[in-house]
Amino acid sequence: MPTIVLNESHAAKSFSEGNIIHETEMKRAQDWIDSQLAEVDSLGKNPPYSAEVQARTITILGSRGSGKTSFMRSLMTRYQEKGVQIIQLIDPTLIEEKGHPFLIILSELNRLVRAQLDKEDNVSRRPTASREACWERALEKLAEGLPSLEPIGTNYAQWEDAEYVLEKGLSRVASARGLAENFHALLGLALDILDKRAFLIALDDIDIDFLKGWPVLETLRRYLQTPLLITLLSGDLRLYSKAIRKQQWKNFGKALLKNEAEGLQRMADYDALVTDMEGQYLQKVIPSLYRIHLGSLQEKRQRPGGIQDIKVSSDEENTQPAEPIEDLYRDRLVRLGIGNRSSQEPYLSFLLSLPLRTQIRLLSALENPGRYGGETPWLDILLSELYVLRVDVDLIRSAPASLLQEMLRYLQRHELLGRAYLFQPSLQSAKYDAGLFALSTTYAQYSSQAPYLFFEYLIRIGLPYLLDADNLLADSTKSGAPTRYFSLETLLDYALAPGQSLTDACGSITAYLYALDEGAGTRRAAEAFRNGLGVLGLKGLASVGRRSGAVNEDRIDHVLRDEDPYIRNVAYLPVTIARGQRKQGTNPSASFYRLLAAIGELLKKYKLELEGRADVDEAEGVQRIASWLRERGALSSYTIPDPRNARSSQVGPDDSEEENEGAGGPVTGRAQELLTALYRWLRDFPRDLAFPPHLVGRIVSRLQRGQMDIPRTNLGEWMHRNVILFFNAVLIEVNAEEASPVGLNKNNATGGDKIFLDNLRKYPNEAAIPELARWMFRCPLLCVFLDPNVPFTLQNEDSVVSAHRFLFNPLSKVLPSGDDSSNTEEVAGVMTDNHEVEGLIDMTKGEVLWPNMDTLFSRLEREGIRLVPPEFNTSPDLKRLPFVDWGGAFKYKRMQTVWDQYRSRHPEILDETQGEGVLREGEAGA
Repeated sequence: MPTIVLNESHAAKSFSEGNIIHETEMKRAQDWIDSQLAEVDSLGKNPPYSAEVQARTITILGSRGSGKTSFMRSLMTRYQEKGVQIIQLIDPTLIEEKGHPFLIILSELNRLVRAQLDKEDNVSRRPTASREACWERALEKLAEGLPSLEPIGTNYAQWEDAEYVLEKGLSRVASARGLAENFHALLGLALDILDKRAFLIALDDIDIDFLKGWPVLETLRRYLQTPLLITLLSGDLRLYSKAIRKQQWKNFGKALLKNEAEGLQRMADYDALVTDMEGQYLQKVIPSLYRIHLGSLQEKRQRPGGIQDIKVSSDEENTQPAEPIEDLYRDRLVRLGIGNRSSQEPYLSFLLSLPLRTQIRLLSALENPGRYGGETPWLDILLSELYVLRVDVDLIRSAPASLLQEMLRYLQRHELLGRAYLFQPSLQSAKYDAGLFALSTTYAQYSSQAPYLFFEYLIRIGLPYLLDADNLLADSTKSGAPTRYFSLETLLDYALAPGQSLTDACGSITAYLYALDEGAGTRRAAEAFRNGLGVLGLKGLASVGRRSGAVNEDRIDHVLRDEDPYIRNVAYLPVTIARGQRKQGTNPSASFYRLLAAIGELLKKYKLELEGRADVDEAEGVQRIASWLRERGALSSYTIPDPRNARSSQVGPDDSEEENEGAGGPVTGRAQELLTALYRWLRDFPRDLAFPPHLVGRIVSRLQRGQMDIPRTNLGEWMHRNVILFFNAVLIEVNAEEASPVGLNKNNATGGDKIFLDNLRKYPNEAAIPELARWMFRCPLLCVFLDPNVPFTLQNEDSVVSAHRFLFNPLSKVLPSGDDSSNTEEVAGVMTDNHEVEGLIDMTKGEVLWPNMDTLFSRLEREGIRLVPPEFNTSPDLKRLPFVDWGGAFKYKRMQTVWDQYRSRHPEILDETQGEGVLREGEAGA
């Protein structure tokens, strides 16, 4: 049963039988070696040389760190006791510049023989002298052909002067041609002196250095094809391929490649020739019949029997029982909050696909984090891959709060948002999966001490993903193409820049959604479209318009005018205002994601400023929270960007829409009860409870799928439905991640509370509701929006903060925009909805007519304006639009063009004067 002893496995070494990971491959190599030894035994110690001998080089192939060196050392140890003379393992990367692999092998042979002769000399001098003389003659005969060897270093030609080489040249030509035969004879003589069956030589990692690796391959091909020598060769087949191709291209010469391949555009022909020669050369030197591939543990896991017999122990004395490596990894993943076996699978596959050396170092670091790598050792172990992927590891370590920014940049940089927003290493790409694994596990590790990362992920990655999933982000690969959408890169700069708060990010994204109204087709469709992304349009503020009386009764600032200032701050947390570029038009709306963003910011504030502060008691903590809420609960406006000119779009909030009258005073009454409960909730977050990014990502996806179906009756009901939908999504996904046996109804709770409440009741008294869900259910800033009549209780507890559910009733009086004609007023004969003139749309010339037509139609939809068919010989309502400049000459012709386009987009319009024009006499023509 193979056991990986961590303390003993950091360097390559030989392993005893039964304790090597690649035991099946080892048996195959032993069969080949035994076969060759049997042949040598049948031929005798001095078999005749044959130039037709088949290459039998045993090649151990694998990636760096896969265990090739240990595999060869284990083979060498096993055959050292079977009458095989081991030649010291040769690493060509350690060969000096003037060294040649063939000379190194000769030197090692000579050392072994001299040592044996010296040993015999101590017993009997006469036989030794005769054998030594034979050895000297054999060496001299072989040495005559050595100058023909292709040198490694550039100074090889200086070994002998020109006259000496010329004088001995003719005799050495014959010696050079017989070098392989003389080497074969030398091996036979050496075996006779050493009284061994055969030699075994191992050449390690010759693929690393192309300059030195090529002479080794040539030495194998020319001189080492003899049955007296068992040759082991290790490396990466991909690098062998590169080294051989490099030499084959070099053989063509620059002139031929320039004149024919490039000049005659025949490079593909030469490439095919190189590929063919590469394949044939590989078969000659490292034949496919004798290749061993050291696969990863993940490959072995797919085979019958799996890897359950491969265990890990921390030390050789086994003071702690060895544990199966797969179970060890699963245990570590559970500590990171990845408890579901299906969720563990991509992480497990990635880990087991790593080279053995990398896994050993990772397991050692996890076993002893104080000694190796701290709490995130994978950042060190995968450092090279992360640098190539441009992940700022130093920033992640020094400023964990920047992790989400780095994660989003990673998705944007490599265009992985749609495929990898869950950050599971499942792309089947070793490069990208390394980044996903490192960032995902780092997030999970940090989350146990920083619960605000839940909301950071939800906003900074969840919202961009939802926009991308709804095709509301432009394809960044089509640079220069006209588009009315932001690319992800632009969205990052506009709404998710470093240092921008979560609430400001939500406000900017909401403003961006208002810029996309033209894609919704109609105003009502635009409202539904935003509702599907957690945004509910509200009627204009009473304090901004010049309205009075009953017309203000369903507007949020009027409804909340008499509330406690701190309660009003809480009610305003989801509210944001999108403002036109010129700041005349305002679009109030409620964003459920902005409420979640505010909760995340409060958690972060508490973590960074209050946690562990012995000098801050509960009363002072409540006052600080009140101050934070006063800042976050102010109504802020965000400029609606122009997607066609995104770089000039203003970032962040413009200003506050109203003063916080009464805010800043003492916290009393219901506000004090609510903020005290909030302080305790922040203080009592579950320590050491980790959650992975894919859990939050699945909650976001489930939440968004249900938001489209939430009725838009009033703000109170809408917020209640969002909170229940969110609670149900959290419960379902956390329950699944923890592999709980409780079977839940996985439908979304959009039309009522029954699904969620039934799911809660499925937990028996002895089973705990998942801790993350339980903690989230107690959040006062969420429960304050719930309907007080809903019997929402946790097991063995009273109704969850039922005393604090006092915003549902007042907010139920706030109606969404676009659903009540009483919210409209007539301006210059045009029906509008709280929108003032934003500036004239230029339609004065033919060249601007078509580019500005979409802008005009978007404005009509946003203002709720529906054009009516023109009567005979009169213009349509177009001429009465106060925000359009039609110019002078031929304006009716331009109006007719716009009307025709408008009618084609609105087939429901019945044109009673179909076929009649609107041109006045005297204005026909171009």
